[in-house]
Amino acid sequence: MKQKQVPPHKSLKKQDNDFLERIVNHCYFDALTGQFYCKKCDCVVHVDWPRTYGFCAIHGIL
Repeated sequence: MKQKQVPPHKSLKKQDNDFLERIVNHCYFDALTGQFYCKKCDCVVHVDWPRTYGFCAIHGIL
């Protein structure tokens, strides 16, 4: 019996959705400065879109 393979674009889309969900859950966006801020400590969160991770100086990788 053959296993059904998921096309690569579907798995990438799922990964992007998970990343956006993490950013929304842990950060808020300030439109005036264009920065993401941590909801817990109000530090600036560095978001690396190509590598799909966000980094808070206090809480580490989101």
